[in-house]
Amino acid sequence: MEKIERKINNFIGMTIGASAILIALGLVFFIFPLAILDILRWIMVVILVASGLGAVFRSAARGGSFGIIVGIIFFMLGLLIAMHPETLNIVMIILGLYMIINSISSMLFMSNAKSTKAYTYSMISSIIGLVCGLILFIHPGASTEMIMQIAGVLLMIYGVSGVIEGLTIKSRVDDVKDSFKTAKKNVKSLLNDAEEAEVVEKKTTKKSK
Repeated sequence: MEKIERKINNFIGMTIGASAILIALGLVFFIFPLAILDILRWIMVVILVASGLGAVFRSAARGGSFGIIVGIIFFMLGLLIAMHPETLNIVMIILGLYMIINSISSMLFMSNAKSTKAYTYSMISSIIGLVCGLILFIHPGASTEMIMQIAGVLLMIYGVSGVIEGLTIKSRVDDVKDSFKTAKKNVKSLLNDAEEAEVVEKKTTKKSK
């Protein structure tokens, strides 16, 4: 029981920690939207160029042609984003897709906790995230600064939701733990009563003899 409880507490701690990171990232996105956008662009450029070159060299060493073609596409896409920042619409589409998937997952998770106080808040934030994700996915060419600030707000909302969900899970675990302790105490009390009754019965039997 203690081992399971330790694992659950570790999971809750990781969830709350990840949520705190999301809140911090959200603040940075909201305060420095254009700087973050530029950083994301260069990170994507490095990843695409490195992945492309890696795929080309690996495929060339193995004698494969498909990997070389894919590597060249990745490399050219990285250069395109580096030279033409407007291609960052791709980032907006990916971000929108992530928000859509994350919002739906959160809604499905919280549908099993309708009786909790966090249910209404989490569902509202998930619906907002879903709508904003759809906007980003359908209209990636909107104002980038505004989109990054919206992304910052959503990250903060996700972070707060994660903290609430983590605390909700912890509360449920504590309830189960208390119930288990109460049941254990009741069983122990019943066993003690049974032992006392057996002792009294033995004494009564001896006196009757």
